Amino acid sequence: MTSTDHQPTTVYAGPTECIERDCDEFWDDQGEDRPDVNLCSHIAAERICVACSEGPAEEGGYWGRTVAWPCEHIAPNPKGCHAWQLTAENHSFVDSTIDKLGVFAKGYWQDVDGKLTVVGLRIGNKPGHVVAMYGDWIIRHPDGGFTVHKAPVADEADR
Repeated sequence: MTSTDHQPTTVYAGPTECIERDCDEFWDDQGEDRPDVNLCSHIAAERICVACSEGPAEEGGYWGRTVAWPCEHIAPNPKGCHAWQLTAENHSFVDSTIDKLGVFAKGYWQDVDGKLTVVGLRIGNKPGHVVAMYGDWIIRHPDGGFTVHKAPVADEADR
């Protein structure tokens, strides 16, 4: 398996009844289907590594095991550290994972086209906190500290 096999994909995780649209949130008070509701509040979108996860046995089936993206084969991996590449899709997963480690984390907001928008994650208490923007790598070191590796700036050819 090469590092090019390790690609991100988004899967939906939650109770089976919610994935199969049997949750009450998919239906109105008269029992009619609400086609404008694509996901109920019990479902979370998770970014996973295709190569490291155990895919469904059949088309449309459930993933047997998932490994969060980025996986250890892609992430910057200083010895003994754990890394995540922060994206809008995995923001809540990374935020809650860091919170579970007992470290304060919250969305980082900026003005984007005149609208206040979450564009990253603030990790730790001031002073001494770090800010990761979408695309940056968050590195958790064995001593419990965090550093951020900034996303590379896209070449003109990539734009």
